[in-house]
Amino acid sequence: MPEQALTQSTSEKKYGYFQTEAVRFEEVARELGLLPKPAGSEAAGFYHRHPLAFLVEAADDICYRIIDFEDGLKLGLIPCEKGLALLRDMLGDAPTRRGSVEWRDWREELGYLRARLINQLVQQTARRFADRAPELLRGHLDEPLVRQLDCWEQLQEVHRLTVEHLYQSRPVLEIEAAGFEVLGGLLDAFLAATFDPHDSARSRKLRQLLPEQFRATGPQQDAGAYEQIILLTDYIGGLTDQNALSLFRTIRGIDLPKGF
Repeated sequence: MPEQALTQSTSEKKYGYFQTEAVRFEEVARELGLLPKPAGSEAAGFYHRHPLAFLVEAADDICYRIIDFEDGLKLGLIPCEKGLALLRDMLGDAPTRRGSVEWRDWREELGYLRARLINQLVQQTARRFADRAPELLRGHLDEPLVRQLDCWEQLQEVHRLTVEHLYQSRPVLEIEAAGFEVLGGLLDAFLAATFDPHDSARSRKLRQLLPEQFRATGPQQDAGAYEQIILLTDYIGGLTDQNALSLFRTIRGIDLPKGF
């Protein structure tokens, strides 16, 4: 998929590639034998996802849902007993199983449940993938594999509790709000420096802070405005949280590099 989704199909709800990468993507699609979407449909000219993309998506969904849920429990944001009971229910454990093991504390049991549950979900996903492989190979299936798991409804409850108690907790909201300021501030600063019609000293200094591969110089000196914006977003999007914060504080004059 290019930058904008066209239909309600699962594979068309996520961004895939930028227009600057369209030619390369066509080469990859041909090499991998991706199936084109039907002519005459809203998605004509695009491709069905590679079957293995469904496995990658499932791995993401499983790990992020369970690990984030575990983090919410450890931080005390999600009620402990409610969370543990949900995990046990997803595993289908008999009530007597819990009493057969002595735990030092609830966190030890949590780690045990998390490990067993991820393993169980991976095994189920692999079976669903094998069962639906003919449909996937023909491009006739376009829904996440996790929706076909036995415990899909419980996974939805895991997600709901995580959103309500973890993602919407004050510390997380504060970090996200700060992230908008940092990333937006960096993008604004480097965009202004790149397209400064007066080529001020400040703009030149900011451009020099960009690594060579993210500037419109050398082999990229003829890059148009769109390509230059993509270079900047690639650079800023690739920064770690700490590096982005450090750079933001530096260019705003809040901090100076050590030794100055």
